[in-house]
Amino acid sequence: TNMVMVGGPGSGKSTVVLDMLSNFTRQGYKCLFISGEMDEIGYYKYCKRLPKFSCVKTLFLKNYAETVKETLEYVFNEGYDIIAVDSIAEVIDMVRDHYKITENAAESWFLSLQDRNKKGENKNKRYTTFINIQQMTKAGDFAGSNRLKHMTDAMCHIERSKESNQRLMYFSKNRDCDKDFDLYFT
Repeated sequence: TNMVMVGGPGSGKSTVVLDMLSNFTRQGYKCLFISGEMDEIGYYKYCKRLPKFSCVKTLFLKNYAETVKETLEYVFNEGYDIIAVDSIAEVIDMVRDHYKITENAAESWFLSLQDRNKKGENKNKRYTTFINIQQMTKAGDFAGSNRLKHMTDAMCHIERSKESNQRLMYFSKNRDCDKDFDLYFT
């Protein structure tokens, strides 16, 4: 399945996704976190604050800016149960900029790569679940294309209260179960 996790800066998207991945990793699932935004130093500080996350295998995409397509194709071919991408916009921008292609072409390549792996087309024949993290625009709109929306099975929104540390999570789309509920957490 493919999922998009959306929300504004600081809403907790990466934290929620890393919490999920660390739980799945401890249960024996093969997980990968791809960071297009953090580097090793930022991630080290993040894991010092939240040590539970240090068990999650992480790829720092900034280290592979010159070979981002080849790197992702190679890594995905290893076969994972769950891959989280933080953020899909960063990956698409890196591909677009380095390979001098349009945003649509970069997005098409990346979504096709995810689709092949979702169907188990990798050397270990693992059906990969993808969690794509995406920012919201300042107007509060989804910052991705309609194609990205349509290729996903679930779209989860996270909002952070301005008055407190409380957060709200809800689904605007969920093909696998009900979506008419709100989950509040801190």
